[in-house]
Order: sequence, then structure tokens, then C-alpha cells
Amino acid sequence: MSLAALASFQVSLANTANQWLCMPQAEKHVIYNVNVFDGEKLASFNRVVISGGMIVPDKDTDGATTEDGKGAFLVPGFFDAHAHVYGPPALTALRDYGVTTALDMGTFPYQDAIASLASMSKQGYTAVYGSGAAATEKGGFLSGIPGFPSDSFVTSPKDAVAFVQARVNEGVDYIKIFINETSEPGTNLQRVIVGSANSAGLRVISHATSDFAFGEAADANGLFITHAPKDALLSSARINKIVANKQVAIPTLIKMRNLLVPHVPQNFTYSSGSVTAMYKANVPILVGTDCDDGKPFVKYQGSLQEEMRLLVAASMTPIDVLKGATSLPAKYFDITDRGVIAPGKRADMVLLDGNPLTNISKTGEILKVWIGGIPTVPS
Repeated sequence: MSLAALASFQVSLANTANQWLCMPQAEKHVIYNVNVFDGEKLASFNRVVISGGMIVPDKDTDGATTEDGKGAFLVPGFFDAHAHVYGPPALTALRDYGVTTALDMGTFPYQDAIASLASMSKQGYTAVYGSGAAATEKGGFLSGIPGFPSDSFVTSPKDAVAFVQARVNEGVDYIKIFINETSEPGTNLQRVIVGSANSAGLRVISHATSDFAFGEAADANGLFITHAPKDALLSSARINKIVANKQVAIPTLIKMRNLLVPHVPQNFTYSSGSVTAMYKANVPILVGTDCDDGKPFVKYQGSLQEEMRLLVAASMTPIDVLKGATSLPAKYFDITDRGVIAPGKRADMVLLDGNPLTNISKTGEILKVWIGGIPTVPS
């Protein structure tokens, strides 16, 4: 986040504080007559009970309010596994499209831009986790952003360790490496970052938009590789390495399409085809968009649904796409209090007017969203 954007964010935070405090509080509530996709499968039960912001066993419901779902489909709240969250307006936009948890990939400074939003989830707004500024090379793309922290420039093993420690000190939720087209920081430095992060209990996401960068990300062996190659189909050897490493893909096909199509349309087939190949090889695939405020490529509103459609077009089944937006990001990012509809889990849910298991576009027909049990009807 630039300094100007941060200033705008802080003004927005102050202007909307009173609205947050007026959000309705969760109470014991029963939603019945619904088809429930629980994050793994179509469930056998057709009602869900919420109390204190959590999903609770369906037993003592005396005094509960009730709501007829009228045969609609209830699914876990969606994750966007690659987002850039620029302040409170983003939380509202994401929530309106069913995104109840956003995983921010690079907005900085972490405490001011991301951690400051954490309490808003308790008021019914999208929850946000973040990496803070990514590791990169000086002179690369990120270094041109005003205010980009110098401790993110990694040119030696000492820098790599110091970078991770700086992010740990900020309290980040995971670490991001931005692999430039020149492959910097190089593989050896990436390995030091991954090792240091893992020692600190943090997962690593590697940004890779070329075949070569994917190879480096596989060699460095961080848990996640985000984006898809724009210059070649991933080879079997590359994919086999990713499988052997048990790495996870976050392709952001909507970003790759919007980035490439206006200029070199045929290149999107490399991105989409690589997703098809990874999926067939059983690489776990999460749904992420690389959304920001829409300038220049991917807006908050509806981009997750478009990403789901692109993944289905790349041969993924709707149920696996839904898992990639619900239970799988919860599992792999270890945010295990959500992502499924089950007793003991946070009541993050989306009510859909149609069956997303047969038509993924139904994920955009949102009737209601619950975050921590607090309901919202999208505007």
C-alpha cells in the first residue's frame, strides 16, 4: 500500500467506525429448509443453528429465531486466497460477494493496513489476514512503490533472515516472496527465506508468473505458489516436483486473463492449461483473484465468482472449486475455525439462490451472508 493509499484508508477507517459499532449482534438462530454444502459434500442435514457467532449442535433451540431458507443452498463463507485489501470499503465489497475471509498478499505496513482491520470481523465484516510487504530485489517492480520497506530487499542470506524477522516482528500471518522475471531473489535466497519462515511457524507464498519462476518456487519449496505461468505450459517435470513437494497452487486465472488478453490473447492458454495439468496431477488448487480496487486489472466485486468460472472452464469440477474456496484454504492456511459448516465452527456462511454444485455461476446469486453469525443482505 502506498503512503497516499494508507492516508485514505485511515480517513475511511475513522469515518466508518460508528457504522461498525451499530452492526446487529448475533443471537440464537435456526436456518431451516436449506440444502447444505458443508465444505466437503452435500450434507444430509437441512438446517443449521447459530449461537454466539458459532454453529452449534441442532438440539436446544428453545427461544431461537427461525428463518425458512426456502430450498436455497447454504455454503461456507468463501475465502479469497489472494487479495489486496485497501481499507474498509474493500471489506464491504468483498462481503457483498460472499467473501468472508480475505488473504492479503502484500499490503503494507501490516499493522496499519491489515491488523487494524482484524476487529471489524467481530462486527460482521470480512476477516483479513496478511503477509505484509513481500521479499524482492531492489530495483524490481515492487521497489518502485512509494514507501516500500527497505528491509524487504533481499540480496544476501543475512538479508533473507532479517527480512523474515522483520515480518515476524510485525506479527504477519504468513510470508510472501515476489519472484521477479529476472528470477530475483535467486533460488538459494528463497530457500533461506522459506527455512527461516518455517522455523518461525510461518507458511510461505511464492509469486510466480513464468515457467522459470515456477521452477524456482518449486525448488525453494514454500507451501504455496500463486499465479500461473504466462509464457509456457508447465511441464510434467515441473508439476511432478510440485506434487512431490506437496505444494499448493493459487492460480488467480482472472488476473492472468485480464493481464494478458488485451495484448497477447493466446498466452492465457498457458495459464489455463497449466491449471488443468496441475489439477489432473492432484495439486490442491485454491480460489484467489489478486483483487484490489480494480485499477488496473481485478476489482473486488464479483471477481471471486469469475475466478470460479474460469477454474471450471479449466476442467475443475464445481465441487472441487467450491472446496478450493472454503475448506481447502482453511486447511492449508491453518485457519481451521471456519471453512466448513459444522458444530464448533464459526458461523461464516453464504445463502445462494441455486445449486453451485451443478452451476458454479450460482455462487454469484447471493441472498444473504453471515460473518461470525451476523447476517447481511448484500446491497
